[in-house]
Amino acid sequence: MLDRLDQVIVAVSSAPGPAAVGIVRLSGPGAVELAAQVFRPVGGPLERACGGARIVGDVVLGEGLDLPAVAYVFRAP
Repeated sequence: MLDRLDQVIVAVSSAPGPAAVGIVRLSGPGAVELAAQVFRPVGGPLERACGGARIVGDVVLGEGLDLPAVAYVFRAP
């Protein structure tokens, strides 16, 4: 097993099958910056979020395709 602490891990965390909510987890260095490429928060930039922040916004999937979303930011350690 590779022990790579310098990579961002992105994984679907919701249960398989139809659901009202989908969960995608990002962790590792640069995870917040990667999420900021598709997440548009209401208010300030995602990169400024403190540990334990809950941020409401939209995930932008394409031209005119925005989905309501919530980002939870938990910074290390």
